[in-house]
Amino acid sequence: MLLGFSVIVIGYLNIPALAQVWVSMQSNVLLVILLPVLGTFIVLFVSLSFKAWRKGESLQKCLEDEVSMRSKVERDLIRAQEISKTGNWILELSSQEMRWSNEVCRILDCIPNDTDMNFQSFLNFVHPDDRSFVEKEIQKAIGLGTAFYMTHRIIRGDGSIRMVKQRSEIYLDQKGEATRILGTLQDITDQKKMENLAADLGRIVDKSFNEIYTFDADTLKFTKVNLAARLNLRYSMEELDEMTLVDLNPEYTHEQFEEKIAPLKRGDESVTVFETVHKRKNGTLYPVDVRLQLSINEVRPQFVAIVQDISDRKNIESLFSKTQEDNDKRLQERTSSLTKLNKDFQVEIDEQKKIIEALGVREKRLAEILNNTEDGIVAIDKEGTIHSFNRAAEYLFGLNIDEALGQNISTLMTGPEGSYSGEYFKNLLQSEKPAPLGLRRVVTARKKDGSTFSAELTVKETVIEEQRMFIGLIRNLTEKEEFDH
Repeated sequence: MLLGFSVIVIGYLNIPALAQVWVSMQSNVLLVILLPVLGTFIVLFVSLSFKAWRKGESLQKCLEDEVSMRSKVERDLIRAQEISKTGNWILELSSQEMRWSNEVCRILDCIPNDTDMNFQSFLNFVHPDDRSFVEKEIQKAIGLGTAFYMTHRIIRGDGSIRMVKQRSEIYLDQKGEATRILGTLQDITDQKKMENLAADLGRIVDKSFNEIYTFDADTLKFTKVNLAARLNLRYSMEELDEMTLVDLNPEYTHEQFEEKIAPLKRGDESVTVFETVHKRKNGTLYPVDVRLQLSINEVRPQFVAIVQDISDRKNIESLFSKTQEDNDKRLQERTSSLTKLNKDFQVEIDEQKKIIEALGVREKRLAEILNNTEDGIVAIDKEGTIHSFNRAAEYLFGLNIDEALGQNISTLMTGPEGSYSGEYFKNLLQSEKPAPLGLRRVVTARKKDGSTFSAELTVKETVIEEQRMFIGLIRNLTEKEEFDH
């Protein structure tokens, strides 16, 4: 203000014409008052104009930054839609006009400029078998004013069929009437294929006779346990979700198990095989054979464990081992006793009686074990003649032991197996090599009433009273398959 006043005063002093007009004191006073006000107004006007210019420049820069940012966001959105295979669309209900994003056009295989984009043109892409359902769901959502979600098929411009998922929201006016629909369209064809493949694989794994587990490589928590394992363990999948393989294995601590799988994690080994025991929910233990591998092709690396319950094998091995040990022990005792025959013949006779009694008890105990096993057990000589027939075998074939003893094993088989089995044991006897443990084959067995069933025959060779014998374990596969289904 002082600057303006000074300018006006200087201007006044340099204009003689004005001094001559206002000669009176009153005129000079009025001029002195008006000139500072006029100067102040001019200074304010100049100052405000300068500030407005500076602000305009700032706003212009902000506008350019905003436009640049919006362009970047738009590019990012388009890229995100391409990655997720998800486009968006808007339907104006009053005009039936639709606006589609580029990704929707890519999914439908259409060109926006060449397509009359309205609701009917969109329905034309919907698979004919799904079109009625889609229209019904959309009309229902419009009537209720609620969002809708649906999955259906489309036929693209190139004629291929794809599976899509839609999520949409309804916009209402002040009267509560639907005016606009904002929706998304996602191509889930590949996802559905992977889901179906995973489901098929899951069914195959669940029907496996082996126990199959997958668990996280870091936490060791189970991610999948098949039906065979769940039935044997008596745990539900919900319970197993919070457990690890260490929780089932009392022989290993967490640190010991980590040490066991360390070579797999390092890549030093591709598979680890070991025997251990598993603990059921009720606390009982059963022996298992474990094959463990690491799959690193998952989002999170997973261990795959294929576990076989070897209880039957262990029981049979233990039974035969015990029988062999007892035979060896009795032979040593008898040999020792015979050396003392001349000294005390009566003692030897008493000892023989004790041995016979012990053998009778052992044979009764062995018979009780064999008669209480779930699998049929048949003892066969070199000609295929049946010498032993447990209760489970009686149940499987509908024969009592008196009917079975003395018959040939071929009478229990039908089809090619019937004629094959007699020759099978003869050929096996011609070989000087003993039959391997657990020699298995699937046969068709025949009951007394003539009905048949699929069975698994496992053969083990042994020597009883210096005679080669074969022990056959027969398991009914038909009942197991019915149970699995």
